[in-house]
Amino acid sequence: MIPAPVGDSAAGGDPPLPPGSPERSLRPAWFALLVMGAAVVSHLPGLDRQLFDSDEAAIATLGNVVARGGVLYRDAIDRKPPLAPLLYAGSFLATGTRDLRPLHLLLALGIGGAALVLAAEARRVAGARAGWWAAGLLVAGTVAARPAAAQAANYSQLALLPACGAIVAARRGTARSAVAGGVLLGLAVLTRQTWVLGLPAAMLALATATTVGSISLVVPFGAFFRWTFTANASVLDMSQSVHVAQRAWFSVSLFLVGHLAIVWLAARRGLHRTDLDLWLWAAAGLVSVGLGLRFFYHYWFQVLPPLCLLAALGIAAAILGGVFAIFNFLQYGTTAQVARASGAGESRIANRLGAQSLWLSLAVGLVIAVLVSALAGPIAAAMGAEGVTEDYAVTYLRIAAFGLPFAFLALGGQGYLRGVADLRTPLLIVVAGNVANAILDV
Repeated sequence: MIPAPVGDSAAGGDPPLPPGSPERSLRPAWFALLVMGAAVVSHLPGLDRQLFDSDEAAIATLGNVVARGGVLYRDAIDRKPPLAPLLYAGSFLATGTRDLRPLHLLLALGIGGAALVLAAEARRVAGARAGWWAAGLLVAGTVAARPAAAQAANYSQLALLPACGAIVAARRGTARSAVAGGVLLGLAVLTRQTWVLGLPAAMLALATATTVGSISLVVPFGAFFRWTFTANASVLDMSQSVHVAQRAWFSVSLFLVGHLAIVWLAARRGLHRTDLDLWLWAAAGLVSVGLGLRFFYHYWFQVLPPLCLLAALGIAAAILGGVFAIFNFLQYGTTAQVARASGAGESRIANRLGAQSLWLSLAVGLVIAVLVSALAGPIAAAMGAEGVTEDYAVTYLRIAAFGLPFAFLALGGQGYLRGVADLRTPLLIVVAGNVANAILDV
C-alpha cells in the first residue's frame, strides 16, 4: 500500500492507518531490510569461503580473461551465457583482487531482491501476509536441502533476480510491464539460457530477443549464439548421462524433502485461471531440470520462483484444507469401528455405526458451514487478505461453506465404505469429485 501524500485525507483520500495495523507496524523499508538481512545471514558461509563448486572456478577463469582485456567467445570459450563471467570481471576490476566473496555477497543481495519482488506481487494479489510468505519461502528455499549449493555465485543463482522480475512484470498486463518483463527475461536468459523456456508463459518474445541481441555490444553475437544455443547440443545429449533413474530419484527426493512446505502450499493453491502463467513457468523449470537427464541440484532454482509465489497465494486455500484436516477423525474413526464390527460378522452393528457416522458428519458439517459463513470476514482478515482481495476471499469462503455439509457427509461415508472393505467406491467418488472440482474451480 502506497502512503497518501500529506493532505490527501482532508481531500477525501484514505484515512491515516491506525496504530498497530500491519502496514503501520512494519513499514516497507523495515520489511526490505529484514528480508535482505535474512538473505545475507543465510549466505554467511559464502562470505568466509572462496570456492563452492566447479562452475565458480570456470566462471572465474572466464572473468579473469575479460578483466585482462580479453573477449568472450573469442579469447575464452564456454557453452554458457555471458553475464555471469562479465559480472565476475566487473568484480575483479572493482576490487583489484580475484576474491570471490564480494560476488557471494552480491548473490545474497540479489536473492534478497528477488524475494522482495515476489513479496510485492503476492502482497498485491493476496495481502500483506502472503507477501511475508513469498519472501520467506524464497530465501529459505534457496538454502534448503543443500545449503552449500546455494552459496555458489553461479549461473542458476545469479539468474534468480531478473527471472523473478520477469515473472512478476509479465503478470501486470500493461504495455510498459510487458516491455520490462521481456527485458528482464532477456537478462535471465543471458545469465542461464534455460530461462528461454519461459517465453510461452511470458509471451514477451520481442523484448526478450532485443535484450538478448544487445549482448552483441560486448561480445561477438554470432559466436555467443553458436556456443550458447545452436552448438550446445551436449546439454541435451542423454548418452552422457549414467545411472539416470538413481540420479532422478535422488534429485527429486532431495528437492521434495527440502521444499515440502513450498510444494504442499502450491498444491493447496490448486488451479486458477489467474495462475496459469505461474504453472507454465513452473513447468518450464521442470523441463530445464530434466534436460540431458543430469538432474543437477542447482537446476531446481528455476522452479523455485513460481512455486514460491503459488505457495504464498495458496495460504488462503489452507483455510478450508485445515478444516478438513481437523475433522478427518470422522472418516478414520468410523473406519476403525465399522471394520471391527464387520470383521466380527456383526453386519447390523456395522450398518448402524455407518448411519450414526453419516448423521454426525452432517451435523458437524452444518455447524462448521454456519460458522465459516458467519465468520468469513474475520477469517480472511486473519489470513492477511486486504481490500478487494479480502472481499473476494469472503465471497469464496461463503460460497464454499454451502458445500461443507456434503463434504463432511463424504468423510463419514468413505469411513464406512473402507470399514466394510469397499475401497473401489471411495476411489471412484474421490476421482469424480476432484475432476469436477478442478473443472469448476478453473
